[in-house]
Amino acid sequence: MQVVNNYEKVLYAKGPFDLDEKRVTEIILDLNPNQFIFQTLESGYFVNPTVSSGSVVNLSDVQDIRVMTSLEGYSNVLLRESDVILEGIAESVTYEVSNNIHGKPMIYSNVKIKITDKIRGEVLKDLDYFDLKVIGGKIGEKTLEVKGMPSFVKDEKFVLFLRQREGRYEIVHGEMGKISITGSVEPVTERTKWEGLNPILKYSVNPNLFTIKKEDLIKIVKAASLEWFQRGQSNFGFYYNGLTTSQTVEDESVINCSTNNLSSGEVINIFASNAFNPDCTSGSCAFVWKCGNRIVNAGIQLNAADYSWVLYSSDYAKELNLKNEILHNLGHVAGLEHCVVGDTAGMCISKLGSDWTELEKEDVMYKFPIFPIGLVGCGECEPEENEVSEIKSPTSKDVGKLQSLYGKLELPFPTDGKYALDEGDMEDIISYMHFENITGVFMEGGRQRYSNGLKSAIAYSQKRSKKNIQEQYDKFYGKVKRQTSMFDLDNLKVQRSFLTVGIYNGVRIKQDKINGYHDIDLGFIDDSIQKHIELRNVTIDAIGAKQ
Repeated sequence: MQVVNNYEKVLYAKGPFDLDEKRVTEIILDLNPNQFIFQTLESGYFVNPTVSSGSVVNLSDVQDIRVMTSLEGYSNVLLRESDVILEGIAESVTYEVSNNIHGKPMIYSNVKIKITDKIRGEVLKDLDYFDLKVIGGKIGEKTLEVKGMPSFVKDEKFVLFLRQREGRYEIVHGEMGKISITGSVEPVTERTKWEGLNPILKYSVNPNLFTIKKEDLIKIVKAASLEWFQRGQSNFGFYYNGLTTSQTVEDESVINCSTNNLSSGEVINIFASNAFNPDCTSGSCAFVWKCGNRIVNAGIQLNAADYSWVLYSSDYAKELNLKNEILHNLGHVAGLEHCVVGDTAGMCISKLGSDWTELEKEDVMYKFPIFPIGLVGCGECEPEENEVSEIKSPTSKDVGKLQSLYGKLELPFPTDGKYALDEGDMEDIISYMHFENITGVFMEGGRQRYSNGLKSAIAYSQKRSKKNIQEQYDKFYGKVKRQTSMFDLDNLKVQRSFLTVGIYNGVRIKQDKINGYHDIDLGFIDDSIQKHIELRNVTIDAIGAKQ
């Protein structure tokens, strides 16, 4: 036997064992040191034999393999917290609109489950079917997907972990509480994304997360959103829109699939739930509204009722790393998917297509298996195997999936060192991209109109000064470079922001040339970008000297 962890007073014995000719997968013994006597004998230590088991679960070979492969050490947490465990088949899945606990209309799925194996729960004794209502589903062209909660497909076979709370059954730990046995869903044939050439999504934050200070929460959320831009290098980003008091997502009544400009003015709410919410029983959930193959609205819930939130790595099952959860859910909001719990590696790759040629645990969007076994103690594991909640960043695979949706954005900034993009630079670029969207630069024909205006401005400038634009740029940059050392710190910071946005704009103009929007000399554009970079480096050096 081994102690599960330092936070739960239980022992965990990993099976299988033979007990009365039945296969027992695991036994959990609840210990109270004030009641159970430990005695020393010549042969060692033993526990008072009156101890009784708190849980004995009998799983079939197939069930055991799927549960342990999918959840590893975390399976013990689900087994301990479940009132009802069953294996079943989704005989039918129907959809309806009804109000959530906030009184807002949402789409729900009504799942009629044919019970094929009664694993735990007196309530199952006389039942052949089990009816379950879960958030998410499709009505007409309108779809609500809740990432972090399981979905159900007709004829799918699964093991389900449930608990009763406030008069209804909820799925334990969200998507982890449903283990697919036969394979989860049909292959994804068309990826969904936000509309537009360059979608910039506004998000607001409700800082009512009681375990983390408001300032730290805002800082982490902004850092996670900017990281998708910094590392993702795609024509996509998140724009911080300030604070909100909202504690729910947009409801079904405000999602209008007949509107052309669906994403205009919409704000993603990131909020905490400090009370029971059966619509999100995992640590966090991303609510994603879709019209056909277009994402039109979203929201992110952090479940503060059942979990503690931390800013550092942790090996305790009830402590979730805030940045990891925000990064993962922002990925879902962008349109990225992950494996479904219970899918084998082959099923996952087959479902998600060419983006998943292999599975890598380091990926932000990785969800197979859910957690390493070290989460609840793995005894003789090597120390590095117990690092179960390391702070992640988007990997090359995450980046590739994002770029496959929105295209690659080439930014000529170093990735590290003092000249690399910092948080202020990224905010400046995202703000400028957001402004371009508001002014219609990225609407249909917008880049063409912008390029035509730029070409006219260059022609007018050359005619007025009787010098070509290259000469004008050389003279201007030479003058600014000479004056930079005389600027005070505030002006230097403004200049750095101006130059960073100038570099981004130069890259856009270069892309416009490639896309056929204009025929401005590419040599001039490249030279302009390089001069901006050189002057930005000089400005950063001057900032360092002033600080």
